[in-house]
Amino acid sequence: MKLRLWTKFLPVLVLAVLLIASADTVAAPVLRDEGTVQQSLQNGEQFEKSGDFNQAANAYNQAATSSWELGNLKNALQYFEKALSMTLKIGNKNGAYVIHTNMGMVASEQGDLSLALSHFESALGYARQLNRKNDISASLINLGSAYSDATEYKKALNVLTEALNLALEQNDSKQVRNCYSLLAKVSEKMGNIAKSTEYFNLFSAVSAKIQKEEAARKEQQVKRIVDSAKYRVQEVQKAKAATEVALLEKSVELQQKQQNLEVAEQISKEQQMQIDLLSKEKALQEAEINRNRLLRNIYLLVIVIILGFSALILYGYNIKRKNYKILSQKNIEINRQKGEIQQQAEQLLELNALKDKLFSIISHDLRSPLYSLIGLLNLAKEGNLTEAEFRSFLAELSVNVGYNSALLENLLNWSKSQMQGMVVNPSAFNLYTIADNQMNFYQNRAMEKGIDMVNNVGNSILGFADKDMIELVLRNLVGNAIKFCSHGDVITIDATKKDDTVVLSVKDTGKGIMPDDMPKLFGNQIFSKRGTNDEKGTGLGLILCKDFVTLNGGTIWAESEEGKGSRFFVALPTSSDFVNVSGADFSSSRSSRSESSVKM
Repeated sequence: MKLRLWTKFLPVLVLAVLLIASADTVAAPVLRDEGTVQQSLQNGEQFEKSGDFNQAANAYNQAATSSWELGNLKNALQYFEKALSMTLKIGNKNGAYVIHTNMGMVASEQGDLSLALSHFESALGYARQLNRKNDISASLINLGSAYSDATEYKKALNVLTEALNLALEQNDSKQVRNCYSLLAKVSEKMGNIAKSTEYFNLFSAVSAKIQKEEAARKEQQVKRIVDSAKYRVQEVQKAKAATEVALLEKSVELQQKQQNLEVAEQISKEQQMQIDLLSKEKALQEAEINRNRLLRNIYLLVIVIILGFSALILYGYNIKRKNYKILSQKNIEINRQKGEIQQQAEQLLELNALKDKLFSIISHDLRSPLYSLIGLLNLAKEGNLTEAEFRSFLAELSVNVGYNSALLENLLNWSKSQMQGMVVNPSAFNLYTIADNQMNFYQNRAMEKGIDMVNNVGNSILGFADKDMIELVLRNLVGNAIKFCSHGDVITIDATKKDDTVVLSVKDTGKGIMPDDMPKLFGNQIFSKRGTNDEKGTGLGLILCKDFVTLNGGTIWAESEEGKGSRFFVALPTSSDFVNVSGADFSSSRSSRSESSVKM
């Protein structure tokens, strides 16, 4: 029954086989049952009683959609009516447009064309109020198809002609293609075979154009990804070579300083021996003089001898103390330099090990899916795959390409930071906006896993940092939460302000983190685990989060209880007095500290 509905109102089934290769994502089917419907209804009633009509509309809409998918068309219309009532109470014109469109489709599937036309006309009215030409054109197409089924062919031609003009004005090739398809069918039913043939030829031409553009775009996209990966591999190889050279130079410098210390000690010993020898010679000379003068003044001679020996002892003591002080200072300086060199050598070895791990990730996790995609495209191009085989490979291939996209984004940002190319541009920004952006970004992925996301960030809370860096941090934290959550779990984004600091948190009710793994979260080693649906990870996300938060004058940490979920915190300043914008190397700043509902 669903197949018949889409044939009427979105006549693109003729091109489904040709365009399946251009799909950006392949969504996993969402399992629906009566339990899901009843749970959504209970939620809607609770929200309605509490006065939260927005949440109530969402819940009733979910119940209606689930009933529709289960084939319970009568219940679907009833629940859509409740959702429409809640939506009208809050004045949500966009929600009213969507619900009227869905109700028109359900009514048409029931065979009630009069009710379907009524809802499609209401949807068209809201689309005109919103002044969204794409939605106006889509509503006109739905009306045209319904008029055609009701044998009101002239009305169908009028609305389809208006829809075609709007689609051409917006340069929307897909809507143009749909208009031509319906116009061809209506003309054929009216007996105008020539006009029907003309529209069908235009439909075929536009379809071929769309197919060609989609294929070219995908080919260019794959080529750019491969070229970018090769360039980054070369850059990392250059950095590794430079690191090895610097390590060798530091080792040679240390050996040279050790040799200089040994030479200085030998010179000091020889100088002391010369001083002792000169002192003995002088004492002998004075003794000889004193013996010659003994008869003249014995007492005076004794005094002179005593004073002479005292002066010699004092002079020798001062010389020895001065040399000892100089030698001690040199030893302290050499030990300090030795410690610094050893610390730098350890950091270089640690960075080298991290880069070796990245080479492994690039050579295996990045290259394998790309080769699989190229191989699949070549087989499809040569006609060696059937439609069923091709579609069976797309789901896994789409997941791999999505993983590669996240890997490349984190890898590019990490590489840029390690080459000291990352510049911080701090400014005041609204935390609710960036939280909402990330929820919209992951909406489809969360829906696929049956996960709810809630934005509890106040609309007036501001942070002062590099907005793009903090968005990347929040994107990684929300992506990790989805990765380790299962059906029915909830992810909540919250923010609290205290004095000159605002703390942003991402909380989930997923499987949590084992105590032994907590110290590894924000360390200097790559650490990654599989998600609840066996999703892979790169291990770079939290390292990048730690670097970006630290560079913006903030801190990041985590709390978790195994089996009950996790919560990650990001503390940021609220003014420029607390932000470090020096652009220094991230690796030296790492510390040991471990890290609303969606509108229709």
